[in-house]
Amino acid sequence: MSADFEVLLVFTSEVEGYKLGQLFEHLGCQVAHAQTAHEAIDQLTDRLPSLLVLDGRGAFSDVLLHGANFDDLTMVAVVDDLSQQLEHIHAKLVPPITMDQIEPLLEQKKEARVPILDDQVLENMKVIAEDDEEFLVNLIQMFLERVPGVLKDMELALQTKDPKRLERSSHSLKGSAGNIGAKLMMNQCQQLEEWGRKGLTDEACVELFEQVSENFLQVKELLEKNWLKKVS
Repeated sequence: MSADFEVLLVFTSEVEGYKLGQLFEHLGCQVAHAQTAHEAIDQLTDRLPSLLVLDGRGAFSDVLLHGANFDDLTMVAVVDDLSQQLEHIHAKLVPPITMDQIEPLLEQKKEARVPILDDQVLENMKVIAEDDEEFLVNLIQMFLERVPGVLKDMELALQTKDPKRLERSSHSLKGSAGNIGAKLMMNQCQQLEEWGRKGLTDEACVELFEQVSENFLQVKELLEKNWLKKVS
């Protein structure tokens, strides 16, 4: 699939939509999300995607079907079987899929999709610093010293159900991770920042925070092994 292939995911569960979006993004697609019929219809009116994916929850999807024009859509897919409600566009349906089928694909592709540490970012920083190794070492050490405190702040935000605090700390860590080339961590923090902005501090946020914490340990190991030792 190319970047011209656009997918609209209509999921009442933001977590499931995020997981499926990861898979489509890995395949090189442009992904848009909607959680309500109103949001979906607005996006369909503005621009028709190459593929529309519905989450299969009958009442919600029924509202969507009665409010949107599917005449010009290329493909419609349903997570879980909603085929009886979609008989009038059956020719455009792809086979039903389930989240159980999606989960293993995400686990297989997660690391290949986004690097844990993009060395090119640090190489570029080295060029900007005119090969000043002390500057690079200080930059890396500052990152490694700062992150545990930010992670603690994110953890407290989740424990106290404080979405604003989660948004602020996730935004801060997102910037630090991006500057050092920790792209997977940066993307994860961006998602946590968005969830915090929406007032979320639920179990999905906790799970993603745990992934960020684990990811930091991997980033730390790579930085120490491939960069701090190399320039020391």
